[in-house]
Amino acid sequence: MNKKMTRQLGVGAVVIPVKIRNTTKDLMFHSDRGSQYAIHDFQNALLKHGIKASISRKKDC
Repeated sequence: MNKKMTRQLGVGAVVIPVKIRNTTKDLMFHSDRGSQYAIHDFQNALLKHGIKASISRKKDC
């Protein structure tokens, strides 16, 4: 948690669940269209761990 939206916060949202589960099998990360989820660091973290991305459509949570 942080008061500011940072790259590390978004990447941590990927890395922490991977450590907790100790696997990435069948793992999906669902998010809204926030900029923190579109940055390259975040997308690369998903790819690195083989996690599927799921993003809501505009105006459709």
